[in-house]
Amino acid sequence: MSDKNWLVTLVLCFVGGQLGAHRLYVGKYQTGIFLLLFGSMAYTVESDVIRKAGVSLNAIWMMIDLFTILSGKFRDGEQLLIGKPRSAGQTVSMTDED
Repeated sequence: MSDKNWLVTLVLCFVGGQLGAHRLYVGKYQTGIFLLLFGSMAYTVESDVIRKAGVSLNAIWMMIDLFTILSGKFRDGEQLLIGKPRSAGQTVSMTDED
């Protein structure tokens, strides 16, 4: 299990996912930098075709990552799971009190 925080990863994906913030946080530097550069280029280039392609690619990638994070199957740069925090469940007593 990764030492990266699941909630921080989720928030970074939701807020800065199109720029790869969550991937940089978890140590996936190559794809994080790719998304950062491609997303920045999409917002600075004057060509509508490149802008739409960049925004679309980054949005699709972010949505896939968002669903993967929410499902608890997202992995960090060392391929360790960044799992959802477990909630404290109620204990059920197995004794009969009739």
